[in-house]
Parts: sequence; structure tokens; C-alpha cells
Amino acid sequence: MTTTYKLFDGTKLDAAVATAYVAGWINANSARYPFRVLQADGTFGAPGADIPFYPVASVPTVTLSQATGGGNQLLFVVSPTPPTALNILNDGPQKFAQYPYGPAAGNPAAPGPFDIVEFGRAAQVDVSAVSGFGLNIRLAVADKMGQRYGVNGQVTRKQVGEAYKKFIHREKLANPAAHAFEDLLFDKPLAPGWAPPPKVGGQYFAISDPNDTLGALTGNFQNPTPHTLATYWDDTLTKFFTDGNWLSVNLSSDAVPNIYSGQCRGGTYTLGNGTNTYSFPNPLNANPHGFAGAYYVFGQA
Repeated sequence: MTTTYKLFDGTKLDAAVATAYVAGWINANSARYPFRVLQADGTFGAPGADIPFYPVASVPTVTLSQATGGGNQLLFVVSPTPPTALNILNDGPQKFAQYPYGPAAGNPAAPGPFDIVEFGRAAQVDVSAVSGFGLNIRLAVADKMGQRYGVNGQVTRKQVGEAYKKFIHREKLANPAAHAFEDLLFDKPLAPGWAPPPKVGGQYFAISDPNDTLGALTGNFQNPTPHTLATYWDDTLTKFFTDGNWLSVNLSSDAVPNIYSGQCRGGTYTLGNGTNTYSFPNPLNANPHGFAGAYYVFGQA
């Protein structure tokens, strides 16, 4: 079975401003699924010294004709200049640092907004990175049903950013603490002295995942931060873990219930279903840096 992906550059950017580029790879998974890299002709072949990027316009189709272990990626980046090829480490790519990032991102920083399409055999496709929003990627299936996935083609990336700003503004009217989420629109340095993110055409670099933002602000959860994102959930968690509160959760269905229930005592819920028992302590007691509540909630995603 062969799966073909047709690529289109829908950025509508002048070449003097930026160009859309693509790189791709098939993950190594035992001898049956060797590591492969996207070639200039749109096929996947044995890797060379690194993983190159190609202008999307020069790779009209990507052809997948071999078995894979899944989780393979096409990486798209919009950049004023050709991106530096990705290094290969242990039969895999050294990926771009996840946005947002501070002075020590670890992995190489992207030269412009980027996002991914994750794919596997049998046309299994996930559009866009799980954590955050970089590019408004969309897919259409070339069949009679005309199925479409991803961002509506009538919605521009700029409009997504503007809508996010309006959403946060309205949220603040009812809940002033919502201003903690303003910096998720990553268009300026997260902290004084940090480098600004690369922007193309004056647009934001990304809309970041709150857990990634908190991780960047705290040096991967090692240091305190005064940012209000760190304490956003503290009041809610304090009320939730109040002694005497009762919690009941059905982990199955009404037809075949599997209900865990119990009370909060000493800041810990003890939930049981008659056979198994689990305890869930208040996370606010677990971290000296003051971001335990936010890490507990945001880290669930």
C-alpha cells in the first residue's frame, strides 16, 4: 500500500519575506522499521549526514510506501532564510526546541514559526503539534467524501492570534486572573533579558502550551518564578482539597458502573471502589518553589 501526501504552500508570503520549508523522517523501530529521511523527490530513503529542509514548493508530493512503526513526522517551518539541517542523534532527529524557551533551550531554536504533521501507515495522520499552535496546517483527503482536518482554510494564522487576544481580554473581564495566559501568545521575550522569538511578517511566533511556558519560566521546573501562571490554580486546588469534601467518579458507564468515591481528610482524597483504593494528596504541599499547583494541573495534558 502506498500513501501519497500532496503539499501546498498556503502562506501567501512574498519570497522576500519568508518561505515555507519541510523536513521529514520515519522513526527507527527495531530492524523492521529503519530510520529514514525525506528526500528531495518526496520519497523516504537512508539518511545522510543530517536531515535537510526543502522548500515546500519543490516537494509537491510525499510518498510513503514502506511499513513504519508510527509517530513519523513532517516538520514545516516558515523562515526568511533556509533552515539549518537537523542533526541526527541515535537514529533520530535533534528536533527544534519546543516553544516557548528561555536563554538555554537545549535543542536548536527554529528560525521561524513551525509545526508538524504526524503520520503512519494506512493514512493515519495527526495534524499539528500537541503542545501549542505554530502554523495553521490543514489536510484534505482526496476521495469522494472530501474529508478535511485541521484549521479551516478560510481562517488565517493572523486571525487565530487576534482571536486569542480577544478571548483573553473577555476572560479578564469576568476573571482578572486570566491575564496569566496572555504570555502564551509568544510574540516577545518571556522575561527581561531573554531573546525575542523570531517572527515572520510581524506575526507572533506561536501560541504556547501553559505547561511548556511554565517550564521555560522555571528552568524546566527547577527554579521559582513570579509569573502569575505559577499560582493560577492555587485557590481552586485549596478549595478542592478542603477536608470534608466528597468525590465520586464513575470510570466506566451507567450500564456497568465502576465508581470510585471517598472523602478528603488531611488534604488527601482516598478513593475506593470496594476492591481498589487510591490516594490523591494536595499538590500544593509538594513543591517548595510555589508552582506545584500549576504543574499538577497543566501537566495532566
